[in-house]
Amino acid sequence: MPFPPVDHPVPGTDAILRVEGTADGRDIGVRGDLDTADAATVEAVAAAAIGHGALGDDPPVRLLAHHPADRLLPLPEAVAERLGFHPRRDLFQMRRPLPVAADDPGRDGAPPLPLRPFDPARDAEAWVRTNNRAFATHPSQGQQTLATLEATLAEPWVDLDGFLVTDDPDRPGELAGSCWTRVHPATDDDPVLGEIFVIGVDPSQHGRRLGQTLVLAGLDHLAWSGVSTGMLYVEADNEPALHLYRRLGFAVHLHYRISTR
Repeated sequence: MPFPPVDHPVPGTDAILRVEGTADGRDIGVRGDLDTADAATVEAVAAAAIGHGALGDDPPVRLLAHHPADRLLPLPEAVAERLGFHPRRDLFQMRRPLPVAADDPGRDGAPPLPLRPFDPARDAEAWVRTNNRAFATHPSQGQQTLATLEATLAEPWVDLDGFLVTDDPDRPGELAGSCWTRVHPATDDDPVLGEIFVIGVDPSQHGRRLGQTLVLAGLDHLAWSGVSTGMLYVEADNEPALHLYRRLGFAVHLHYRISTR
């Protein structure tokens, strides 16, 4: 789940609130000085950005608040409430150091899988079917099409060697699961990050711990590529996924709260 760069019209310490869905297509990053809690300034800039959007249109204007792992910051929460926005989704960004050692406890019980790089000509339709079954209840990821997949594959960051799939041995032409990785360049605030961009297992394969093997394969590929920090995004209420990722050594690094009205 990528969060692209944004404009920051207010100087300060951290971009604590983002307005997504403005009429001109920009994401406005609102900065505020957390030491002085300049709520009025943050609220004014956010309100101005919202004024350039079209509330109720598709897509609607959203507020994305950036919080640390251990607490919700009062400033962005107060601004969102005053502007009439209500929490809709909570996401965690989780990270772990790479590589994963050969004797890491997270490798225990991971079944061996035959893995290969994704082949667009061979796998595109099967991947869409498997992905949409795996994310049937997800608010966005479960609505992939061949067109959306092709658009993502055309992005300059895509490296098919880091898009790993495993075939379904019982259903020729279908995939049992996949792990798609992405590398984010270093910024002023972060090192190079290797993201588990999409990890999906077909529901027919649940209980076999394929997700554990697929995530480890993605992390191993990222480490082999020279990346020293692994990262992923997960819904804050997805307890099975959180259990897996914590077992694999991930810890929450950032908390994102998405609000709408």
